[in-house]
Amino acid sequence: MVTDDDGVNYRDIAEIMTDLGYPMKHSAARNYVIAVMKKFAEEFCRALNITLDDETMSNVAKNPLFQSGVADILWYVEVERRQP
Repeated sequence: MVTDDDGVNYRDIAEIMTDLGYPMKHSAARNYVIAVMKKFAEEFCRALNITLDDETMSNVAKNPLFQSGVADILWYVEVERRQP
């Protein structure tokens, strides 16, 4: 999640990616995060048979609550994957 409270910000993401050998500016980090969140939103809508216009889908992808929910789901999936 990319917020000031519970997550990391785009500058932090850009610094981490640069340290890993993928030079990145914070604006590029933001664009990548939003693009990935939009893909999650599209898949959730498809699974739930919901139709949203592109602007609404983008707004959902940018929503911190949506990002937090996606982060929670990914955390849960990872915990389950690590179970013996």
